[in-house]
Amino acid sequence: MEKMVDDAKAGKKFHAIITEATGRSSQGIMEKCGFKTIGEVVYSEYKDKKGVSVFASDESHKSVKLMILYLWLV
Repeated sequence: MEKMVDDAKAGKKFHAIITEATGRSSQGIMEKCGFKTIGEVVYSEYKDKKGVSVFASDESHKSVKLMILYLWLV
């Protein structure tokens, strides 16, 4: 992950890196690398038009997070 950030910064063509982190592990890794959450969908709250849950999820993965790392801040 750190190499990816370094490569993106070195090229100076990008202002930010955006990712969708779908589980607690990847969310934790992204947070440790400096990513900030800018959006979140809790799996159990996302339902179709009939009110049926769309995503099957266990307790270890509660949401998907849209995360961003602004390269000029690192």
